[in-house]
Amino acid sequence: MNKFLDGYKTSLAGVGGILTAVGFFLTEGLKDGLQVGDITTLLAGIVAALAVLGLGGKLQKLIEALKK
Repeated sequence: MNKFLDGYKTSLAGVGGILTAVGFFLTEGLKDGLQVGDITTLLAGIVAALAVLGLGGKLQKLIEALKK
């Protein structure tokens, strides 16, 4: 198994999700003026990315505990 990105894949996915949500907000959300739906889409994207980071961290701890 490739160990090159062990421990970093989940972090990259979470940070990428946050940056994607912010990028969408800045490009599409502000194109026609600030709307409430745009803000909720931004917040939903950030919350989803944070959930990925949290679940990935917990899963990594579980895997390490099972190896012992």
